[in-house]
Amino acid sequence: SSSSSSSSSEKEEEWQRKVVVKVQYPDARWQVPADIRCVGDFLHLCTYFNILDKSAATLSYEEFSRQFLSELDYNLERQNLEAVYRSSLDPSAPYHKHGVV
Repeated sequence: SSSSSSSSSEKEEEWQRKVVVKVQYPDARWQVPADIRCVGDFLHLCTYFNILDKSAATLSYEEFSRQFLSELDYNLERQNLEAVYRSSLDPSAPYHKHGVV
């Protein structure tokens, strides 16, 4: 009977899958843009007091807001994860040489 239990265990392993779950908090759709506006206000103050030049502040703000807003796009997030997964299958990928996957 041990062969039937190992067979059952093997079948279970075949059906097991790793799953990534990303939870979006209910208020994230309005909180994230509000946080981005706060960062923009802070950068505006930094340029007003000559802590940052305007072009650096603008570039920083645009990149920051683009990255943060992309976190709310779950279809884009899925596509990115799939691309990373596919690239992890490529044995010639440079990060394989360093043991990073």
